[in-house]
Amino acid sequence: WNGTEQAERANYVAFLNELCGIVGAPLPDTARGGRGDYRYERSVTHHASEGTATTRRIDLYRRDRFILEAKQGANAEPQASIFGLAEAEHYVRDLPADEASPPFLIVCDVGFCFDLYADFSGTGRHYAQFPDREGFRIYLPELRDPAKRELLRRIWEEPHGLNPAHQRVAVT
Repeated sequence: WNGTEQAERANYVAFLNELCGIVGAPLPDTARGGRGDYRYERSVTHHASEGTATTRRIDLYRRDRFILEAKQGANAEPQASIFGLAEAEHYVRDLPADEASPPFLIVCDVGFCFDLYADFSGTGRHYAQFPDREGFRIYLPELRDPAKRELLRRIWEEPHGLNPAHQRVAVT
């Protein structure tokens, strides 16, 4: 995937499908209409303050687990994640009222890195770098590390088990 810069729309589905295989997660469901619990291009309705409504599309959505926003810069643009995070946070607010805010937001720079943000409060208003400021970014070569692959698998499959509050309780 190195050298595929600046072709996000053409690359992100194939890239993320390969990632699912690498981390042992199932592939997203086939799209049937605009909704769905685990799919690419999941539609949400954005209601603007002036009363207008527009349809937006989440690059990859897994209900109660994560929203993933794909970007594809020139691999040297570390600021792309800031824009992607803001966009993903907007999608959280656009989810229907009967869908909880997912605990994870992932900003993926296709072929370069994954930036992880978590909010276990259920409000979708306090996403912070996960697990911390030093370790929130996973560069593609780091996927050789079984622990990094396991972290992504857990985000896909059992994200609430990564809640530090639950881990502290288990220790005590």
